[in-house]
Amino acid sequence: MPGLMTLHEAIEQVLTDAGRPMHGSEIADEVARRGLYERGDGGPIPTNQIHARIAKPQYRDRFTVYEGIVRLT
Repeated sequence: MPGLMTLHEAIEQVLTDAGRPMHGSEIADEVARRGLYERGDGGPIPTNQIHARIAKPQYRDRFTVYEGIVRLT
């Protein structure tokens, strides 16, 4: 769908707007609520997809996770 963000952009936007670290499930809920990212199959974004994305080496300089809480670096 045109105009949607990539998942890592959506995660970054949600964290920036919140101004605080958030749990992966909060991020997933907010990304879905705001319609920032849509999965290819149209299904809801599971929390593990948030954590899987931010764990990728190319995003380690943007995000850190401690005990399930995600923050911008």
